Amino acid sequence: SVALFSKETGLVLVAAIGLHELCVASRGRVRTEHALVAVLVVGYLLARWYVDRTGLPPEDVSPVDNPIVEAGFWAGRLTAVSVLFRLLALVLWPATLSIDYSYRAIPVVTLPPHGTADWGALGELVGLVVVGWALVRLRRRDARAFFLAVFAALALLPTANVLRVIGSIMAERFLYLPFIGYA
Repeated sequence: SVALFSKETGLVLVAAIGLHELCVASRGRVRTEHALVAVLVVGYLLARWYVDRTGLPPEDVSPVDNPIVEAGFWAGRLTAVSVLFRLLALVLWPATLSIDYSYRAIPVVTLPPHGTADWGALGELVGLVVVGWALVRLRRRDARAFFLAVFAALALLPTANVLRVIGSIMAERFLYLPFIGYA
């Protein structure tokens, strides 16, 4: 529970342990430890919400570092989905790595779609839904493989710019923790 308050990936650790308990170890049985962890997570989320609302002003995210900041909500989320597929491509074939994916390295999706990259982002969104469906089917056949795949997805979520826009659009370091599930 201490990891929750130090870095967002600490929340991934708690979620991964809970997911392992539900999928692999206890096969769906809920124990008192699960309830205690749930109370800690709810406490963390309430504290995080309170600090976001009343704490220090949030740091401004520069559009030079993350152009999603200036995009509309849906265009920003579609761009984030496109970045997820770029990261997946790097996992499968790391031929072109970069130390900096900031200003104009990754184009922001425009809505309505104008070019092939914009239509490609919509196709990637459909691909994301298909991957989710495949994960649900995988759970029935192999609980351990399901756990590892969902762990990789959970570990990528804090840096994915889907739930919350962060200070960078893309970086290979975002793959360090998710790669454990992949490997």
